[in-house]
Parts: sequence; C-alpha cells; structure tokens
Amino acid sequence: MKKYLGGILFIIIAAVILIVGIILGNHNASKNYEKITGIISEIIVDEVYSQEDNEMKTNLTFYVNYNYNGKSYKNVRLNYSDSFHNVGDKIDFYVNVDNPNEITIEPQTPLFICICLATGFLIMGIIIIVKVKKSSNY
Repeated sequence: MKKYLGGILFIIIAAVILIVGIILGNHNASKNYEKITGIISEIIVDEVYSQEDNEMKTNLTFYVNYNYNGKSYKNVRLNYSDSFHNVGDKIDFYVNVDNPNEITIEPQTPLFICICLATGFLIMGIIIIVKVKKSSNY
C-alpha cells in the first residue's frame, strides 16, 4: 500500500479540488445573480467567414426586455446563441443584482478551472499507480 501512496495522494488532491470547486461554484452562482425571465425583443443574425474552419458561420445576438426591482430594461444584449428561440419567446437568464444592465445565461464560476485541475491530478495519480504496479511486476 505504501508504494501506491504518491498516486493515492494525487487522487485525493483531485477529489478535494473538485469538491471545493463545486462548493465555490454554487456559492458564486447564487451570490450576485438572480434568475429571472425576460422576452426576446430582437435577434441579429450575422454571417461571418471563419478562417479556422474555412466556412461561413452564423452568429446570433439576442436582445431581451425584462423587469427587475420595478424597473424596465429594454433591448439589453444577452450573450446567447441558441437558434431554437424566436423574437417574443420567454427566456430565463441571470441578472447581476449590483448592475441590472448586466445579464448572462449562466453566471461564471470557478468550477471549470477546478475540473481541469482535478482532471490533471487524477491522471497523474493514475499514471503513478500504473507505473508503480508495472515496476513491481518485474
């Protein structure tokens, strides 16, 4: 068991990073944002050429109307590009309670960074365990 300690330690660190990321992500997601429903007021469609893919791409820009704390907000840009919505559709999003002109489909959280770090530690732990196991078989 001692020979696997390094790999096990990396796996434990991965689990701790992931748990902390989930806790911080849930805390930050609800900290400054409130989920509300608005109505899509405009969708701007732009055709742009992607040099990376060597083809034309369609970019959608959504604008929404919503009420927050008794005040109306009109034609506020929402960074979202789902082609299944139309003008007049209701849509759920998050409003920054400190700056109601700032809206987003999902509040940004550190969860993605934690998942990447945890994955790295998990892979390193597995590699260490496999190498130790292979070297002890010889």
